[in-house]
Amino acid sequence: MVEATLFTADDSLDQVYNRWHNWMKLEKYYSHHTSSSYATDLAMFFCFLNGHLGGELTLDAIKGVSVQDIRGWLATLK
Repeated sequence: MVEATLFTADDSLDQVYNRWHNWMKLEKYYSHHTSSSYATDLAMFFCFLNGHLGGELTLDAIKGVSVQDIRGWLATLK
């Protein structure tokens, strides 16, 4: 399950997230701490996108993320 308390995403994005997280754990054998840290970072980025893009995240919204969007998120981390 995507970090639902931090951001809102549609079912298709939730499925992609779950496949990615399982891939890290089951195929790449990342440690619990590594996969948890990556998941937290992604959840923080998605939370930013909820506000930045204004609404529930979808796969199409993620596909449309620009370099400027990423820079905007990085600027909030300072």
